[in-house]
Amino acid sequence: MQMDEKVKYQLKKEMKQIEVPKQLDAHITQLYERHMEAKRGLSRYRKPSRVAAIVVSCLLFSGVAYASNLLYSMHAPGFNLSVSKNEGPVIEREQADEIRSFLYSVKGQLAIGETAIIYAAELEKRKLPVLIKVSNPSLYTNMDDWRKQLPKSLANINVPQSFPGGFALVGGKIGLSTEPISVQNYNSYAGELKKRADETGNKMVWEKAKPSHSQNQIGISTPNVMYTNQSGDNVYVSYETIPNDETSIKINTNHDTTSEKINGEDSVYYSRNINNFLSETGVFQEITWIEKGEEGNILYRIFTESPTVKKQDLLLMLNNLKKS
Repeated sequence: MQMDEKVKYQLKKEMKQIEVPKQLDAHITQLYERHMEAKRGLSRYRKPSRVAAIVVSCLLFSGVAYASNLLYSMHAPGFNLSVSKNEGPVIEREQADEIRSFLYSVKGQLAIGETAIIYAAELEKRKLPVLIKVSNPSLYTNMDDWRKQLPKSLANINVPQSFPGGFALVGGKIGLSTEPISVQNYNSYAGELKKRADETGNKMVWEKAKPSHSQNQIGISTPNVMYTNQSGDNVYVSYETIPNDETSIKINTNHDTTSEKINGEDSVYYSRNINNFLSETGVFQEITWIEKGEEGNILYRIFTESPTVKKQDLLLMLNNLKKS
């Protein structure tokens, strides 16, 4: 069975039970490790909707079978999100460190605007998608230019110039450093890179995205803005539109993740992962919440990879963003 036929078959079989470890979402979503089901548009494989595209990308990250416990759930009209913690590790620290080191070595070789695709044999052993999309997205210091790149659904999002604690706005990007690769391009790269790894005996290999594949074409590209303080700590705010089409997302994260409800609100949660292999430091903290937008729900995330940024710093940013 050809790869594209396998994907079609698997999508039809598992479209209502898709599990994705959150580590591979980390900055995605960040929506890079999810379990999604959508009640509309999933059967239209030839011309998938935005939600269907996300589902297909997440499908490629299924396969972890550890038992899990619910950490938290969030709800909005037409949208449900739940996050569970696996009892066992997705990837041990030694292997996570290897992947992380290779990933950021590749990123350091990319020019601004370039994207690379990485194959990791360790992920295949664990029945995870073997490819990771790594990008060096352009930084827009002129925020008017950045806003011109946004979809209409995000036209009126709030972007403060600064946050408490000395965090100043640096600029905006379209896309994160690591995000899911689209199913179409997964097929284009997986076989070729796996063959190269087998022939060379290397656990990980990579190549730059083909000239015809822009950063936005080979996966989900999440708009985000970056803030930094005098110590060089970076904090990001990302914005993702979730269409109103009865979407349910279930995220599986690893056993090193903790979370808690913020201010007693059911729709705002803080989480911390100390062994995230997509994070340059291994640490990943975020506050996640949902707000009603003009064309659907908007999933907001304030996140950082800095081990020195405290939860209280992120909470101050959350309160400032909601009040402004």
